[in-house]
Amino acid sequence: MDRLVALALAVSVATVTCQPVRKAEEEMARVFWESDTLSLIQMGYAPTIRASSSRTGQEAQLLAYLSRTWFDDPLLRQRLVDLLHSRGQDAAVLNKSMAEAALHGPLKNEAEQIIKEEIVWRRNVTLTVTQEELQPQTAGTLHEEAEEGAEGRLHEEAAKKQRLEAERQVVQEEATRVAAEESAKKAEAERQHWQGVAAEAKRKAEAALEVEAAVEASMRQAKREAEEELKVEAVAEESMRQAAVEEARYQALEREAAQTEQRMREEERRAEDAEAARQKAAAEAAEAALQAEAEAQQRAKAAAEAEAAAKEAARLKAEEASLAKRLRDKSEVESILNTWEQARVCVRPHELGSTLQDCKKEVLSGLPEWNEPEVPGKVDDVVLAFLIQASWEEQLPVLRRTFDRLYSDKDLFLYTVDRERLAMSKVIDALPSPLPANVVVQPSAHSPYFVWPRVEIVLDGLRSLLLNQKKWDFAIHLSESDYPVHNLNWIRQALALQRNTNFIQIIPRCWEDSDIGLLRKRDQWYWWSQDDALASCGSEIDITPVGGVKFPMGEIEDKGFRFAHGAEWMAVTREFVKYALSPKLLPYRKLVGMHVGADEIFWQTLVLNIPNFKQNVSQQGWYIKWGHGKTDHSPDTLTESYQDDILKNRRNLFFVRKVSQQDSSSLLDAMDGVSERDETVPGPGMFLEDKSAKVVPCSSGRSYIEVESNVDEDFMESRGQEYYVKKAPPTSRNWKGTKSRKQLLEAYKWYMENQ
Repeated sequence: MDRLVALALAVSVATVTCQPVRKAEEEMARVFWESDTLSLIQMGYAPTIRASSSRTGQEAQLLAYLSRTWFDDPLLRQRLVDLLHSRGQDAAVLNKSMAEAALHGPLKNEAEQIIKEEIVWRRNVTLTVTQEELQPQTAGTLHEEAEEGAEGRLHEEAAKKQRLEAERQVVQEEATRVAAEESAKKAEAERQHWQGVAAEAKRKAEAALEVEAAVEASMRQAKREAEEELKVEAVAEESMRQAAVEEARYQALEREAAQTEQRMREEERRAEDAEAARQKAAAEAAEAALQAEAEAQQRAKAAAEAEAAAKEAARLKAEEASLAKRLRDKSEVESILNTWEQARVCVRPHELGSTLQDCKKEVLSGLPEWNEPEVPGKVDDVVLAFLIQASWEEQLPVLRRTFDRLYSDKDLFLYTVDRERLAMSKVIDALPSPLPANVVVQPSAHSPYFVWPRVEIVLDGLRSLLLNQKKWDFAIHLSESDYPVHNLNWIRQALALQRNTNFIQIIPRCWEDSDIGLLRKRDQWYWWSQDDALASCGSEIDITPVGGVKFPMGEIEDKGFRFAHGAEWMAVTREFVKYALSPKLLPYRKLVGMHVGADEIFWQTLVLNIPNFKQNVSQQGWYIKWGHGKTDHSPDTLTESYQDDILKNRRNLFFVRKVSQQDSSSLLDAMDGVSERDETVPGPGMFLEDKSAKVVPCSSGRSYIEVESNVDEDFMESRGQEYYVKKAPPTSRNWKGTKSRKQLLEAYKWYMENQ
């Protein structure tokens, strides 16, 4: 009680002096809940309690304090135990730590609410009691409060009685708890007593066990000692027995050593005998090896001599074969040359009909078999023979420029000059002076276009190339209007990679093509429609059609013979040239010579009908555009407007035609520059189709899609399928070259007819 009074005074002083009272209030709160509040009130400390209770933070302090000390407050403990029980906790077996874990965990909010209710209730009771004690000092004020709140006082009186009743119950429960604790303490003391008794008994039992264990250990020790003595005796006996055995073994070893020594002496004697025999055998083997080595050297020498003889024989055989081949080639060439005059085409008008029938019969029986020697597809290098036809003086600057681009001392150059149109001296003057040994200029007969004598001029030039001692691989036929797209090295390498290929433009008369959904197409080249047979005999007679004699194109095609046409400018192999000049081919030469347009039919039709032909045909060759030339037979003169198209397709080209010094100089300069600084990789052309595989005879009784010849491919593609069933205009979409007055009139006529 004195402690409570002191705390109350401390709180009162702190309150009056406005000093910090936190520690005093916390201590007052603890004493407040542990003691009888009424005692403080009766002692006159109610104002202090009231003042303390009204300060800010008092509830928080009480809440914190009661949260720590609720287990020691009987009434608060009872309410919290009821809370645990209502939430499914078994309060009968809870200790303080388990209950606090639950109340500070899942039930924290509800536990704090109960504590807050207790704080409010106890503060109200405290204030009520304080007011009753202070009634004598504040009679006037209390009288007014009693009059205003009589009903409240009655309620508070009832609450006071309930509180007193609850406190009495708590006191009883506390007494019960104290009694239970006393009983527990007595039980604990009794338990500790019996635990001591049990511990003493255990200690004595352990001591007895230790004594018993010591006795057993002594007995075991005695037993071990006895066993050790027995073991020592056994070891002694075993040692004696082992000594006897060792003695016997030692004696046996001595006997064995004596025997071994005797055997060693015998082995030494045998080894000496063997060494003597080995040395003797080695000497004999060395002598035999020397003899074998001598024999091997003799055999190697004989083999080397035989190999050298075989190589020499092979070399001689190869030289003999090469010589035979050269002789055979020479013999064939000489045979061709010797019989050339007899094998010339000469069909006079009065014999045209009979000759045509005879030649047709022989050709349909089959052209001569291809028996030329096979050549590899690729070789390291080739020699070229250029056959250049010259007819126009104004083209001589282009001829010289082409010579400068193509000349090499390893190749052969033959210029044939039309004696009626151009003086041979002018061609010689246009070329370097003096002429290199591998450059030949010779005159040639004049021939109009479209007829056989023009082919014969080319064959004469090829015959002259075969006469030359230089063995060439390809003959390249040019005119003074052709110009190389690449440098000579590129052309040479491209041809070397295609040694067994002939580069001939082939435009078939009929062919199968399913690319645009059409089965068969027929070329509408003008000369296919002209069927009057022609008589010719070099320069002896003029080209003469004979009335009533028709060229039997349909009859020949019905027998499976295939016709085609194309440009006469080409690059062909030596073997193909020899075949074309063969005397056995005279019936074919005569047959083609009797058809107009022979200069563009001969080579293309020939290569399609050779039995067992072993070489290839490629479309890689010349860039030629038609439709804007000065005449119907003349291609466009190429200008710089064609440059992009030429350079884009330059891998597929060897030459362009036709060009002139005046109109084409910019184009030629551009091609020269590109070929020198940015040349493509030599080789076959790209995306070029071999049309020879699709060529078919134009059999009678079949329907065909008619296709115009010599038109711009881009123009055909832009027209699509319509173009194949409707004749195209004689003009293109824009002018790139020169046009004759006749062609302009034809273009206007077509325009008026198609409006």
